[in-house]
Amino acid sequence: TNITDHFLSYSLHASPAKLSLAKLAVARGGCAEIRDFGLKMMKEEDDLAKKLKPLAAKRSIYPPFKLNADMPSEFSRLSSEEFDKKFVDQAILVLENDVKMLRHATECEDRWVRLLASERLPLVENQLAQLRFIKGKTEQGD
Repeated sequence: TNITDHFLSYSLHASPAKLSLAKLAVARGGCAEIRDFGLKMMKEEDDLAKKLKPLAAKRSIYPPFKLNADMPSEFSRLSSEEFDKKFVDQAILVLENDVKMLRHATECEDRWVRLLASERLPLVENQLAQLRFIKGKTEQGD
């Protein structure tokens, strides 16, 4: 497959999981920064989905029929403090993957996907920087 199809497919499959993770942050976050980050992430994922679905449909790429974006059981048993740490670690991994995919997509042949990736890349890099800052604060015991 080419870069465009790979990016669109990845994004359609990853978006529900990221949305689920964001909702968890809002519901279970132990500190306001985590809950606020979750709200922002939910809005940005929703905005992305609205732009992504028509582009993907033009290339006959669709989200999976049954989405498995349920809360992992490991999250449900954590204290607020443990949840915050686990959320930040998981979200950093997800966003690092997103940055890699977006950088590749900025070079794809489809101009609309390039535009979307170019628009989205700074947002995701900003989210990643925010999470790394939060992680640094929580590791210092702040």
